[in-house]
This record gives sequence, C-alpha cells and structure tokens, in this order.
Amino acid sequence: MISSPTGALPERDEEWAEREARSTFKPKDVEEPIDFWMNRPLAHYLVRFFAPLPITPNQVTLLSGLVGLLAGVVIATAPLGPSLQVPLGGVLLYLSILLDCADGQLARLRGETSMVGRMLDGCVDVVPTGAVFVGFFVFMWRAGYDPIFLNVVGWAAGYCLKWHVHSYDHAKNLYLANVLPPSERSKPLPTYDEIRRERDAHRERGDAFGALVLSGFLRFTRAQRTGFQATRIGLGLPAPATGAERAYYRDQFRNTMRLWSYNGLAIHLTFLLIAAAFTPFYRGAALVSWFFILGPMNLLTVYLRTTERRIEESLQVELLAAEQQ
Repeated sequence: MISSPTGALPERDEEWAEREARSTFKPKDVEEPIDFWMNRPLAHYLVRFFAPLPITPNQVTLLSGLVGLLAGVVIATAPLGPSLQVPLGGVLLYLSILLDCADGQLARLRGETSMVGRMLDGCVDVVPTGAVFVGFFVFMWRAGYDPIFLNVVGWAAGYCLKWHVHSYDHAKNLYLANVLPPSERSKPLPTYDEIRRERDAHRERGDAFGALVLSGFLRFTRAQRTGFQATRIGLGLPAPATGAERAYYRDQFRNTMRLWSYNGLAIHLTFLLIAAAFTPFYRGAALVSWFFILGPMNLLTVYLRTTERRIEESLQVELLAAEQQ
C-alpha cells in the first residue's frame, strides 16, 4: 500500500481512500463498534499524516501514553469554579485514544506489526486510563469528596475495568485464531514457544528493551491462559482444521463476540470522556462512570463469560461425539 521508500501515500479518489482506511482496521467481528465507526476513521487522518514521516508505530504508541498522562494532569489541576479545563482534559484523552488507534493502523499499513508493538501497546494503554482515574480522584478530593470513598470506588472500578478489557482481549484473540486460516493463526494467538523464540531473537540482536517487553508478554499470556481458558478449543484442544469447521465455530461464537466488543477499552474510556464533558455541571460526574463500570459492565462480563463457557462446553461435547463415531 505504500508507494515510496518514505511511506508517502499516493493521491487516490475518495472511494479508494475509504477502502484503504478500512483495510487497516481489525476484523469487524471483533472490533469495538465505537472504534470501527468513529475512532478509527478519524485516526486514519493521523495515519495519513504519520505515513510519510520517519516515525514508527511504537513511537506513536508512546506519544499516545504521554498525551493521556497530560490529560490526567489537566483534569487533576482544574479549577473548582466555572472552567472548561476538565473538558479540555477530555479532549486530550480523546486525542490519546485516536493515537492509540493510529499506531496499529500505521503498523498494518506499513506491514510492521510485531509482538513487541502489541505488548507495548497494551502496556501503554494503562497510562491514559490510570492517569485520568487519578486525575478525577484528585479533582473530586479537592472538591470535597471523601478520599476513602473515592479510593474504594475508584480502585474497584479500575480493577473491574482491567478484568473487562483483559477478558475481551482474550476472547477476541481466541476467536480470531479459530476462525482465521491456519497460516494466520499465530498472529492473534501466538504459542509460548513462538513468543520465547521472538524474545530470544531480540536478545541475540542486543535489543534489551524488546526482549524485556516480550518477557512481559509471555507472563501476561500465561496469566490469560489458565484454568478453564487453557482447556478450550484452539488452546487445550486442537483448533478447527477445515473451512467448514471454522465457519461453524464462527457461527456459534459470533453473537457472543459481538457483545464482547462492547466491553473493550474504548467503551470504558468513552464513559470517562462523557464524565469529563459533564464535570463543569456536576463535579462528581466521574463517579457515575465508575459506578457504571461496577454495575452494568460487570453484569455484562459475567453474562458473557458464562455464555462463552456454555457454548464452549457444548462444542466440546459435539467434538467428542464426532470422534467416537
């Protein structure tokens, strides 16, 4: 897709540009709707800006974290009187979200996706989220809210957000690994050996940072694939081998996967954006977003994990019956 050594994009008509933008998105089955319909189309303009520049996707990832950190500082230091500083922090958070979308889109456009970039992106995602949580905590504490109450609700919401996003991430990767052709399986769901080999290759090249990131990726992957998750089709059991089997797996899990896509990081950050917009009218607006994470989003996660398990167990019974015939 890149037509010159500098990565410059050629002139194209609007229809072609739209197809090009969509080609850098994740598969629609697993993409968060707010990302697919709004964030990624807007991030594509950033991608077109970055494409001819000597900037790497990983550098865009780090820039996303820095802007998100600044968003938290702006919110924390906002005046308690009439002011648009907290909404300004929300604008910076949204810019961080767009940069977070742009890094992966730029990598896919250039063919530069990597395990290091994937793990680095996941690590840096913590920075804007944590910074804005802390920013709202400091702002509401300064506004007179009880700090013990804020700590309890804020930490609980933060850990629940982590649970939701990690659950969605694992469900997405396992789904893709079982519906994509075998040649593409390792992209969403690399094996432990594949991660180790990549880590060791970075060590041999003297890339200590990349090796460190991949060591973290290996630990994170092990944490995701424990207990019931380790026994699933595509992990503990063989992945679907034929096109018909992959289509059947997709048919069984697609509706659940679409619901999972409403439980990723983008929707949680959208709650914080809404809170930032309403804070000038109600100083405790962030509390509403935290309680929404603790209530409806927790219920959605429990429902999805339960439904996913029921479907998985039913499919495994079908597999066992087919083997015995």
